[in-house]
Parts: sequence; structure tokens; C-alpha cells
Amino acid sequence: TTKYWLYTGTHYWTMTPSNFSSNAYIFIVNSAGYFATTTTNINENIGLRPVINLKSDTEFTVEYEDQPKGTMNNPYIVSN
Repeated sequence: TTKYWLYTGTHYWTMTPSNFSSNAYIFIVNSAGYFATTTTNINENIGLRPVINLKSDTEFTVEYEDQPKGTMNNPYIVSN
């Protein structure tokens, strides 16, 4: 399915580390929307999706309660 927040149709880097050994490894999401791990060699020309941390009392809503939440067509709306 393509109706969830990871799916964009393209590869992209996350800013989430998966592990550290002799190299640092971070997650990428492939064009099908699945996680894969890769090294920090960032010579690939792909996008980046940053992480946004919200305070625990942050309120958020969605426009359509009867639709899947957190999707491209029904994203979360931060209200404060």
C-alpha cells in the first residue's frame, strides 16, 4: 500500500541511527516505503527527511477523522 507516511515513491535518508560499529549506520527508506540500513557514505543523491521532536503537551489533529491518519492526504496538523 502507498497510503502511509513513509511512502514517497523515492529513496530518502532519515536522521535515525540504526547502529554504530566501525562505521555509523543510518536508516534509509527505499522507494517502496520500507526501511533499509546503509553506511554513512552519503554519495548517493537522495533526499533527507528530518526529525521533528514535539513537547509532550503538543496538540495535533487531522482534517479527516474517518481517513487514515498521518498520510500524505491526511497529515497531522500541529495546533500549538
